[in-house]
Amino acid sequence: MKAITINQPEAALIAAGIKNIELRTWNTSYRGVLYVHAGAHVPSQAEIDDYIEIAKDYGDKALHDFLRLAKITRRIICKVDLVAVVAPDKTKKTLGLISDSDRERIVFPFDWTWGENNDFAYKFVLQNAAEELGDVEIKGQLRIWNF
Repeated sequence: MKAITINQPEAALIAAGIKNIELRTWNTSYRGVLYVHAGAHVPSQAEIDDYIEIAKDYGDKALHDFLRLAKITRRIICKVDLVAVVAPDKTKKTLGLISDSDRERIVFPFDWTWGENNDFAYKFVLQNAAEELGDVEIKGQLRIWNF
């Protein structure tokens, strides 16, 4: 199974179905089920508070899930489908940068907000977040890894 380590509280945003774009400096050809591993960083309350207003926009369940998961670290907290990777581009903020094969996998509409202000990163398009809380602490790794 494939996993990606993401620091908190961003991992909780993904698990709650709030964040659907993950920015990375590297590309991957992998598409499919991807488990989200919450990294070792324990977020401060101020870091969590930064996202509460955004979470409220997604409804009570999303807010509750975000707050419940935000301080969990070193565990798998959900699985998602990695459906596309949008290449970085300094001049365009468009879905035209998605390959035709990736475009077929995206369920529209999706919230592009998480990637709109960064033209220098690869944007991993994540969909179908489903909580899947691991029982065991796992050390995270760089890039996409097997567990």
